[in-house]
Amino acid sequence: MQYILVSHGPLASGVLGSAEMILGPQDNVRTLSVVNDTTLEGMTAQIEAAYDESGQADTVILCDILGGTPSNASMRFIVGKSNVRILTGLNLPMVIEMFMAADKSLDELVEIGKQSYTKGLNSFKPEDLVQRESEEDFAL
Repeated sequence: MQYILVSHGPLASGVLGSAEMILGPQDNVRTLSVVNDTTLEGMTAQIEAAYDESGQADTVILCDILGGTPSNASMRFIVGKSNVRILTGLNLPMVIEMFMAADKSLDELVEIGKQSYTKGLNSFKPEDLVQRESEEDFAL
């Protein structure tokens, strides 16, 4: 399984760095960043180059936001490629969960990513916190 993390600015490389701090080095990941002069066509070409470098292996592309250049370029790229999936909403819990389940199928990984995304979104009020017995109560 290969992963391509694509974001505006350094978010993708930052998420990878944080994931590697927790899980150790990952050799099946490439990061790409949109900068001020990046065009849609240029980013699409970068995604294609990263895919080709992986030997065109099964690939999950994780993009920061839906509708931005990373996701739009990824959507252009995957047309006709049955072994590539895209997830938007790139975040650290999603990446960690997916890296730990790299032996799963593409569709299973997408489900894991979607589930970790929703499990990771929480909201707390002070009164919620005083009722907790320990930090373990916050475990995913």
